[in-house]
Amino acid sequence: MTMHHRPYLSYLVRLWGEISQGQVVWRAAVESVQSGEQRQFATVESLFAWIDVDRQAEEQMKAVVMGATIQAGKVDELLILWRTSVAPALLTLSDLSHVSLLVDWMNHRLLIIALYTALHAPSGTGTGSQWPPIFTPLTAFLQTTSLHCEVYDLVDAQDLAARL
Repeated sequence: MTMHHRPYLSYLVRLWGEISQGQVVWRAAVESVQSGEQRQFATVESLFAWIDVDRQAEEQMKAVVMGATIQAGKVDELLILWRTSVAPALLTLSDLSHVSLLVDWMNHRLLIIALYTALHAPSGTGTGSQWPPIFTPLTAFLQTTSLHCEVYDLVDAQDLAARL
């Protein structure tokens, strides 16, 4: 499943002038439309510096790689659940840019690769309890002792290929 992700940031910005030592000094406040985070700045320049840092963080990606063994005879049911429930739910996530589901039919293995913007990606490495919640319904068809999830910082697509 490929989703087209266009980086997008939206802010509500407020500017006001204050008199300081006989000069007008412009102050700023910003609210992120996506996260609701609010900040205030002593100068307009510091506002722009913060937006630049936020933009650079948005451009960074993380790969969440999840693997597991599918229960015997459950491959078809898992794929039906993927198509009818999980995949449509993934389309609602604005911070997710790409998801691939790979199934090894012979060995009953599942691999999911999800690319997130760095600000919104799950973190850490672990077992099934750390799978992003949107994938949790799939665990009904997996051997719970085989669930594994790892998160990688990505520089580019070649970086992902080298890590897999």
